[in-house]
Amino acid sequence: MKQLRRIALATSFLMASLYLLSGCQKHDKSAEKAGKAIDKAAEKAGEKMESATEKAGEKIGDVTEKVGEKVGSATEKVGEKLEKAGQKMQDAAKRDEK
Repeated sequence: MKQLRRIALATSFLMASLYLLSGCQKHDKSAEKAGKAIDKAAEKAGEKMESATEKAGEKIGDVTEKVGEKVGSATEKVGEKLEKAGQKMQDAAKRDEK
């Protein structure tokens, strides 16, 4: 999450720089080079953000699957315990009838 925030901050900084540089009336080569560098940096930041988002999605999917397995297992155990309790109740009722 920290990496995602850093990338977002870097992207915001780069976009602000682009905005400021676009207002320059004087088009010298240094401003053009800076603009190209900013474009490349923004593109790389976007790629990193996309990669981080993809990895986070994969991790969320993995965790969701594990949680589902645990819930299924717990539900099965509860069902077994309920069956045993029901059987004990039936046995007790039969003993009381005798």
